[in-house]
Amino acid sequence: VCPGRPMAMRFMRVLLCCVLRDCEIRLPDDSPHKEGLIFRSSFMLDPVDLYLRVTKREEPTENKLG
Repeated sequence: VCPGRPMAMRFMRVLLCCVLRDCEIRLPDDSPHKEGLIFRSSFMLDPVDLYLRVTKREEPTENKLG
């Protein structure tokens, strides 16, 4: 077991929170996944051509923790 793995997982969680706070993530208008995700097979979760539109929010939300 890698001793740095828990720290790396915490870092990824913090990074994801920062991205979700400052950006909007949406499917493109012409996405085949509008009605639900489409997978290549039922064994592995491998979505078919999943593209995301990431845009910066006009006004970032304030940090309400402090």
